[in-house]
Amino acid sequence: TYSISEYVDLMLASTPDNPAPYPFNFNIEKQAPELLADVTPEILYAKSDRVKHPLLPKFMLNGTEVYEIFLGGNGGSFPFLHVDVLFLHTQITQLYGSKDFFLFSPDQTPYMYPREDNAKVSQVDVFNPDYEKFPLFRNANPIKVTVEEGETILFPTKWWHTTQIHEPCISLGRVHLNAANWNDFANDNFLSLQTYRPAVARPALLYAKMLGKLMNLQERIGL
Repeated sequence: TYSISEYVDLMLASTPDNPAPYPFNFNIEKQAPELLADVTPEILYAKSDRVKHPLLPKFMLNGTEVYEIFLGGNGGSFPFLHVDVLFLHTQITQLYGSKDFFLFSPDQTPYMYPREDNAKVSQVDVFNPDYEKFPLFRNANPIKVTVEEGETILFPTKWWHTTQIHEPCISLGRVHLNAANWNDFANDNFLSLQTYRPAVARPALLYAKMLGKLMNLQERIGL
């Protein structure tokens, strides 16, 4: 645990040999709601912002943050190659410094060696792959994108990704939910609820299916 001022000192002193920690899941709605006004106007990736729909219960977004600050320094990287939780689309805006993104399209999933206990996390260390243990990863073809300060990247659900940092860096993440990923979201939410709230898992799935139909109708008629 660090104060912000302590972390900034670590971020500025970070080196590849001694990188600063890479905190994530820093939810500004909870930790710094005064910053929410600074993220408007919102970028919408659909006909409507389903993640903010008044009929979507908060518990159905368990495990993710709608708005998330990422901090890091030179030598830092996200700890694993992954697909985002609940199959949400993801938007990242660089507020300070730059960040390298390594992206793999969904059709490359057979090369990613997903973990048995979490199919959205790869076993492969993308920056130092063990090709003897994971030989199919040689076939993987990443897209590398450097997002500069003031730029935004948006990648759809099921894209494998991780990041690497070479300088002090502050990013803002924002998840998106729309018709394209609604069914995957509903089904993954059901699987998640089965582990920690099993009594509500199936009712939540049925509710999500009905809510999705309502949202489809609202979007068709422009509500």
